[in-house]
Amino acid sequence: KIDVEACLCPELVVPPSCECCLRLPTKAADVGNSFAVTDKNGHEVIRVIFWKREGQQRLFLSTGLGDIVAQCVPALSTHDEVCLLRACGEFFGKVVKGSTQDKYSLRTFSGAELTVHGSGW
Repeated sequence: KIDVEACLCPELVVPPSCECCLRLPTKAADVGNSFAVTDKNGHEVIRVIFWKREGQQRLFLSTGLGDIVAQCVPALSTHDEVCLLRACGEFFGKVVKGSTQDKYSLRTFSGAELTVHGSGW
């Protein structure tokens, strides 16, 4: 059984003993204000939408039908952090820039941490 409180997007949880491979563009600047994250067969799994208005910035994750499942906003305290919010706006965790250019940590409100490596923001 899935612990819904521990998941940012329960709809996107991969069942135990299964694997999910996702594809996304390597250069976000080339995709405009949104892009699709697809499975290896090209079927859209989630859409990433960039939003900027009057100095505010947000990044939304939505289903193919346009339902928002999560959002990201810049942290108010520092430019090296991004807050992750549930669709309703409730705080879930934050992404923090690590000690090297390509290292980031996802820290959830429950204390879980995931470190990832990728290109800089």
